[in-house]
Amino acid sequence: MTAPLPPEATLHSLGHQKVKCNRIRRGRNPRTYFDPAEMAELKEGIRAVGYLIHPITVRPVPIDANGTDLELVAGERRWTNFCELFGPNSELDANVLILSDEEADLIALIENVHSAKMSPTEEAEAAHKLLMRYQDRDEVALATGWPRSMVDRRLALMQCIPEVRSALTERKIKLGHAELLAILDAEKQPAVLARVLEKDWSVGVLKNNLMSITQKLSVAIFDKADCTNCRHNSSLQAALFAENIGDGSCSHPSCYQQKTIGRLAEIKAELEQEVQRVEYLEPGEGKTIPIKLVSSGARAVGEVQMNACRSCANYGATVSAQPASMGVIEREICFDSQCHTLKQGEYLKEMKSKIDSQKGVSSQTGGSGTKRSADKGGTSAPRVAKASSTRQAIKDHVEKTWRRIAFMLTTANSATSANFLTWLTLTGNIRHFDSNRFRETYTKLTQQKFSSTEEPSAGMAMFGEISPEVFNKLRDVMAGYALHQLEIRHVRNLLSYLQADLTQLWKVDKAFLELLTVAEIEAYCNEVGLGDVITQEALKKLLTGKKSAIVEALLTFSGTHLAGKVPAFFDFTKK
Repeated sequence: MTAPLPPEATLHSLGHQKVKCNRIRRGRNPRTYFDPAEMAELKEGIRAVGYLIHPITVRPVPIDANGTDLELVAGERRWTNFCELFGPNSELDANVLILSDEEADLIALIENVHSAKMSPTEEAEAAHKLLMRYQDRDEVALATGWPRSMVDRRLALMQCIPEVRSALTERKIKLGHAELLAILDAEKQPAVLARVLEKDWSVGVLKNNLMSITQKLSVAIFDKADCTNCRHNSSLQAALFAENIGDGSCSHPSCYQQKTIGRLAEIKAELEQEVQRVEYLEPGEGKTIPIKLVSSGARAVGEVQMNACRSCANYGATVSAQPASMGVIEREICFDSQCHTLKQGEYLKEMKSKIDSQKGVSSQTGGSGTKRSADKGGTSAPRVAKASSTRQAIKDHVEKTWRRIAFMLTTANSATSANFLTWLTLTGNIRHFDSNRFRETYTKLTQQKFSSTEEPSAGMAMFGEISPEVFNKLRDVMAGYALHQLEIRHVRNLLSYLQADLTQLWKVDKAFLELLTVAEIEAYCNEVGLGDVITQEALKKLLTGKKSAIVEALLTFSGTHLAGKVPAFFDFTKK
């Protein structure tokens, strides 16, 4: 077969010539290894006939220090053996062609593919070079005369590191070894190759060892779209190579683990929009002791308490990070075992009291259905269900709201503001006042700069130029800055003194609802009885879906069904 040359080829034949061995220098042969037995066999054949049956191919090149002016293009094994047999001054048959470097490389490459017993590695490297030249695998198949499937198989061997390819070329490992090693990441191949050579592993042993470190893609929790054409996907290897580790496995553990960790983080982030606390269940984990919340049964806390638990900081869900259940979510979880035991005990006590009460009524009616006499004191009052703790983010929001309302009420009239500032001074709480921020506000309101080093006389003179309206604003700002830093117990007390009515001063807004998880939103809706107004079925439907949609739906009720409906954790009279 004639080697296909590029359109710009400058090939020109100088004909068939007799040339001396010592005029020829080695070219850039794509073959790097010659099997000693095959070389010996070829030498005996040349010795028997005394000449080359197939001429070598050379090209003229500038003469070098050794006096060579021809470069070998094709036929290195024949040239080497002939020179060894008959000496450097002997003449041999050669086709002399005028070729560029690129043309010479291309002819050498294709000549070796067609006429030499190249190793699979050398075939892989030849196919790779041709692909770099033609940029099309079908063109490579045409140039080599190989089926397209063989081109793909040989190019896949280029995923082996040079050390693996050399070992295959030198017959230190078998093709099956190289095909299996090709699926491994380049960083791992040296160590595995060393083990194969050291332990003399068979292809079967290597396959078993590789299968033990692979991960099944069928159980992966992450999106496998990127895995379809990944070289570490064993399905691709199975389609190309005779030796493979089967379909649907990943041979890149670190990548698999990284994608798994990433997906677990996504699941956790999604759950944190629904519930207050999310924990991973990891192998050997001892600190996380999740308890499944149930409203009935042996470990029940009751339906009323369970709804209250949904607003607790320790209410949440778990995400399994254990191999057998990776990514599995468990909802309705309590992370406070002590509180759960207490609530469970209270519920059992309540149930026992109801049962005892029913027995008492039954004994008093004597089976007639009419009660003969009433117990003094009646049955015990139902217990009050509440969450054991509130998330810090909600606490911060509540305190910020309290301070805002306290400021609004304190500065509503001059007397209240003056009394509050007097209390601050007499109790030493004026120390919480931020003088630096106040000076900035003073400058904005009065257009006067005031230094902390000003003498009383200068300051008093400046104050005399301030209008009463501006002075009142400054007083209000003073109260506000003090409230911002005041201990929260004093803020609560101030709100009580001012008889703050949060049903009139607070309303449901977007910032508040977005702060809550879906579970906390559900607990709030149940607490204020929204389901009784719009029906439980409508409420259940409203709470299904993304949090953003739930928030937008509830905001439509802010001026109607939710007006004046203040959550219990806003109650400043209770600690």
